[in-house]
Amino acid sequence: MKDFQRLLRYLRPHSSIFVLAIFAMILVGFFETATTALIVPIFDQAFNGETGQKSFTLFNLQNLIPADDWYRAWMIISVLLLTFTVCKGIAEFFSSYLMAKIGQ
Repeated sequence: MKDFQRLLRYLRPHSSIFVLAIFAMILVGFFETATTALIVPIFDQAFNGETGQKSFTLFNLQNLIPADDWYRAWMIISVLLLTFTVCKGIAEFFSSYLMAKIGQ
């Protein structure tokens, strides 16, 4: 326990940077989960495209995908995949950068 308290004393001057790094890590988890949640609309479009039936997804992503226009649905899915991946990469960069800055 004394080792942990000693480590916290070293962290105290960098607490604001640490909070930003933790927030960036939370964003990484959010965007990773959102990317994984897009699997359901992809399978809905591939196998239930003609029926227009939508399955429930995490974050209600199924509401963003139109059921009537096949081309527009795939376009929205691909834009969401790219957006989530890029945002996750940016958040992961800042998380790693800020943690490395604290480590220096």
